[in-house]
Amino acid sequence: MRIPPRHMIPTTVFLATKIEEYYISMSQLLANVKGDHDKAREIVKQYEFLLMNELNFDLNIWQPYRAVEGFLIDIKTRYPNINNPERYRKAIDTFLSYAMDTDATFVLQPNQIALLAIIEASNQNNDSMDGFVFPVFSTKTLSQFFFFFI
Repeated sequence: MRIPPRHMIPTTVFLATKIEEYYISMSQLLANVKGDHDKAREIVKQYEFLLMNELNFDLNIWQPYRAVEGFLIDIKTRYPNINNPERYRKAIDTFLSYAMDTDATFVLQPNQIALLAIIEASNQNNDSMDGFVFPVFSTKTLSQFFFFFI
């Protein structure tokens, strides 16, 4: 790569904050850079994917399927009021396939989508998951991500 190091420094720092899940916005990063901020923004955008390519870096997109498995195991061990949570499997898969066709993955975390799928599947089977959900989550948190699907 024959790119000026002063172009790669802000790009590397910006990418590192994403990788380490300590994300800072572009404007926060550029507040510490001297010079033209618009030009620096374009430089970071231009070289970010090139840097990832040179590092052989893979991007992962997390899906709610693994979280569903974890929730089902948790229901089996911690919430015995539900006899056979495996019977929810078809309804969960249907819900997730519909959710993957929406913008839900951009708005909600995978575990939130998985929990919604399980709650919807239990409602379809006339079961109540209130005893499982409400001791763990606050009502305010639940209403925030239920609103997305209403």
